[in-house]
Amino acid sequence: MKIHDAYKNLDRVNYWIQNVDTKSSYLLVFFGIILTIFLTSGFASTSLMVIHEVFRNVNSVGQIIFLFIVIVTFLYFAFCSYKGLKNVLRSLVASTKNRLDRSLLYFGDISSLSIDEFHKEVANLDDERLLKDIHSQTHIASLICQKKFKYYNKGIKCFKNALASLALLIFIVLFLGGLSI
Repeated sequence: MKIHDAYKNLDRVNYWIQNVDTKSSYLLVFFGIILTIFLTSGFASTSLMVIHEVFRNVNSVGQIIFLFIVIVTFLYFAFCSYKGLKNVLRSLVASTKNRLDRSLLYFGDISSLSIDEFHKEVANLDDERLLKDIHSQTHIASLICQKKFKYYNKGIKCFKNALASLALLIFIVLFLGGLSI
């Protein structure tokens, strides 16, 4: 493989890393907007009033079941929100160890050298060593990318479940809470 082609492979993997970071950021923004709307729209206070009223006047099995369903749905929403947030944040910070002793492409290794050491290393770099370094960085970036997508996919599943449980919670509180159970 030519050095130019190896760089193209590394760039392609770095593009996928950028892609998943962008998706994760948008997902966090979207979920933040949904939570903001939920907490500032008056639904939270209305829900608490309905639940408090039902709880204060518990006089039937239906009301006990209603309260149980509301509590379980809310706990599931909170759990899914937490897991989703945790996984999406993990997708933004996924990393791995460098496999080579010292890479002239990895900023962490480059920064550990003095400028004179770096110039000397680059001047002595042959095509074989450069190609090995590029392939190593491509492999490391691929491992990071795989971790990021794994956490992103877990996070998006959890956020979907959280939104579904939030919709169910809204339905239960607004429509069933007002009925005499």
